[in-house]
Amino acid sequence: MNDNRVTQAATAAASASRAEETARPTVTLSNGIVLALKPVPAMVIRAAVNRIPEPKVPKVYIQDKDREEENPDDPDYQRALAQHTEDTSMAAFEAVLLLGTSVVSVPANMERPEGNEWLSKLVTLGIGPDGDNPDERYLAWLQYYALTTARDIAALTAAGRDLAGVREEAVAQAVTSFPGEAARGADNGSTGAEPS
Repeated sequence: MNDNRVTQAATAAASASRAEETARPTVTLSNGIVLALKPVPAMVIRAAVNRIPEPKVPKVYIQDKDREEENPDDPDYQRALAQHTEDTSMAAFEAVLLLGTSVVSVPANMERPEGNEWLSKLVTLGIGPDGDNPDERYLAWLQYYALTTARDIAALTAAGRDLAGVREEAVAQAVTSFPGEAARGADNGSTGAEPS
């Protein structure tokens, strides 16, 4: 009789867990894979992004001023800055993928993250993760197997942004709120006027 109560309690707990999973917002990918979404703490995303060091602005000696000044127009710096932007975006996206998604269902013609065929092919290509680390495996499964189209990536990105409460309008407003060169009053040899 006691075993029956334990079984009933376990069944109820499993049902509640499944109900919680299905109550979450979902995204259906182009290949039929369904992912549940959950919010990712902003501090986790911030920490992931902050692990990528910012490139240092090179300095150049200005003979007329007899001093060194930063040269943000240096081509190598511009390339490093572009790479930094790409790397931080990827770090944030990977944090959202790993912590903000879980598998709800996978069509019969597709492999789950636990499968071996998809992983074997990636390893053959030299881009496979450590097969023993379930988080690396899940992240690689999403990036290299489940997310097959740009539309999948865009849908998941938009859903994650919406779940975090960040709207495109808010991003646009934040961008326009940054002061221009004239408002900053930088000592950079310019007149302070915006370029025409």
